[in-house]
Amino acid sequence: MNYGGGAKKASESLEVGMDVANALVTGWSNTFPEVAHYQREVSDKINKTHYATNMYGRVYFLSNTDKAYKVGNYLVQGSCADLLKSYIVKIDEFLAANNCKTLALANIHDEIQFLVYEGEEWIFPHIKKIMEQVDWMQVPVVVDLEITETNWASKTERDVNEFAA
Repeated sequence: MNYGGGAKKASESLEVGMDVANALVTGWSNTFPEVAHYQREVSDKINKTHYATNMYGRVYFLSNTDKAYKVGNYLVQGSCADLLKSYIVKIDEFLAANNCKTLALANIHDEIQFLVYEGEEWIFPHIKKIMEQVDWMQVPVVVDLEITETNWASKTERDVNEFAA
């Protein structure tokens, strides 16, 4: 639904009959009416101006207004990508202010990977706090901690409170 699909697309993607797909679409629409409202507002804006601006000022231009339904997702994902970049800056400032050796290595979608130096695990609750403070978000941002000593595939979820000082 967020990508402009309807019952037919749900039926194909989920490999269910149209009766089930229609029920899923109806259930989604009844449960989240604000999403349809948001999508209509974005489409109206695109049809009038051919652009929309995300929460960080990034502008998305669209000359083919037949694809206006896509912009709602661009706005959400783009705002979240920009939010993640702002986290990286704030976390780097925190690490520098505390003379930490820990480094942010990479961001992948909505995750930040760190090389954490032994003895600096105390930073985890602080990083969580930095990442959960978003003044414009209408839903809470929840940050989880996963740790690995080998590779990303072997990461395990940990309770950040284990590391509180």
